[in-house]
Amino acid sequence: VSLVSGHIGGANALAKKAAGAVDAIPVITTATDLNRLPAIDSLACELGLAIENPGAIKHVAMAFLTGRPVRLHDPWGLIRDRLPPALLAEDGAVTGKEADPDFPGIYVDDRVVDLPRQVLILRPRSLAVGMGCNRNTGMPEMQGLLTAVLDRHRLSPLSVCTLASVDIKQDEAGLIALGESIGVPLRFFDREALGRVRTIATPSAMVEKHIGVKSVCEAAAILAAKDGALIVPKQNTKNVTVAVARMSSMSSASAPAGRITSAGGPTTSSDRSTPSPDTPPTST
Repeated sequence: VSLVSGHIGGANALAKKAAGAVDAIPVITTATDLNRLPAIDSLACELGLAIENPGAIKHVAMAFLTGRPVRLHDPWGLIRDRLPPALLAEDGAVTGKEADPDFPGIYVDDRVVDLPRQVLILRPRSLAVGMGCNRNTGMPEMQGLLTAVLDRHRLSPLSVCTLASVDIKQDEAGLIALGESIGVPLRFFDREALGRVRTIATPSAMVEKHIGVKSVCEAAAILAAKDGALIVPKQNTKNVTVAVARMSSMSSASAPAGRITSAGGPTTSSDRSTPSPDTPPTST
C-alpha cells in the first residue's frame, strides 16, 4: 500500500515493485494514477527538472483531473511530447500581459520571470558556470558573485548544472566548497582545451600572461555547456570571475554527481604551482 509521497518520494513505484516480488496487488490511490493521467511531479523528476514551487503541483493536477487545459511554456520541448495534447491549451500565454492569473500553467525555462501563482515552475539543468579565482580565495566571495550574477541576469540557480574552471584549480578549497554548497559537480579543463575556444567575449592579457590562455571563466563555461552560447560574459570582483553559458543541446537530464576532470591531459605539479589569477584588476 502506497501511503506517503507516492510520486516524488517514489512510494507508488516501490509499492508496485514490492507487489511484483510477492505476487500481490499494489494499492495506488493517487488521483492522477487512478484516472490514468500523467503525474506532473513524477514526470519532472524523471526528466531531471527541478520543481521550484511544489505548491503549484496541485493546480496542474486538478486541471488534468477536471479536463481544464493547461497552458505550457516549454521553448525547448522538454516535456511537451510527454503530455497528451488534450491536456494542453492551444493558445494563451503563460507569461506577460496576456497571462491569466487564474489559469493553470507549466513554465519550463531557466529564465526568472514574474508568474501567476497557479503556474508550476520547472527548471531544466541548462546553465554551465565558468569560474576563475585568485589562489586561496574564500568560498563566500565566490558564492556572493555567483548569486549576484544570476540575480542580475534573471537566471535561476536551480538551472545551474555544473561549475567549471581550469585544471590547475582542482585543489582550490573555496571552489570545491562552493560546488558542495550548491550541490553541483565541478569540471576542469586543461589550458589546451580552453585555448581552442574561439567564442569568448572578453579576453584577458593578464590571464594569458600567467597561464597561457586568454580566458578561463568564459572558455570553461562554453566547454562545460558543450560549446553552448555564452549568455553572461565575464563578471568579476577583486578575486573572482564568473561567466555563464547555456547548453548547446538542451536536455533536462541532471548532471552527474561528483567532481569531474575533463579529458585533455593530467594535471602536473608544475601546473599547480603556476600563478593563475583569472581576475584582472577591477580597474581594467
